[in-house]
Amino acid sequence: MKLIIGGVRSGKSEFAEKLALSAKNVLYVATSKNDFGMESRIEAHKKRRPASWGTLEKYRDFTRGDFEGFAVALFDCAGVMATNIMFETDNLENLGEQELFGIIWGQFRGLLDSAASAKAELLIVSNEVGSGLVSEHRIGNQFRDLLGGINKALAAEADEVYFMVAGIPMKIKG
Repeated sequence: MKLIIGGVRSGKSEFAEKLALSAKNVLYVATSKNDFGMESRIEAHKKRRPASWGTLEKYRDFTRGDFEGFAVALFDCAGVMATNIMFETDNLENLGEQELFGIIWGQFRGLLDSAASAKAELLIVSNEVGSGLVSEHRIGNQFRDLLGGINKALAAEADEVYFMVAGIPMKIKG
C-alpha cells in the first residue's frame, strides 16, 4: 500500500494518478459526495483519468469484490471518507475520541483488507492536517485529531509514504 499525503491543492491526486498509470487495470475509488460545492473538483478529476479506468463511488463497507480484477485501486481520499462517516455517525457529540476513531478505523481496516484479499495494490490519498491552523470550532479540532490518527495508522501500514508540497513528491517511507 502507498500513502500519498499533503495539504490542499498540493498535487496529491495528480501524483497518485501518475503512479497508477503504469498499471493495466486501475480502479478509481471516489469517496466524495456531490455536495458542498464539490462539482467542479469532481469534474476535473474525471477529465484527468483515462477512460479505461474503472470507477467505484463508495466510502464505506468495502468488500473483496469491489477490487477483484484490478491491479491497482486509487482511493481518493481518506479525509473525505472520514468526514462522510463522521457526520453520519449517531450521537457524535457524545462519543469519545477513541470511540469515534474505532468506528472510522474499522471502515479503513475493511478497505485495506478487502484490497489486499483481491491482490489490488492500494494507493491512498489523504490530507495532511497537522500543519494547519487550529480551528476555533470543536468539531474542526475533533476532525483534525481524528484524521491525524487515521493518517498515522495508514502510514504505519504503508510500504511507501509520499509527502506532497507544491506539486513535488517527497518519499518519506519505503
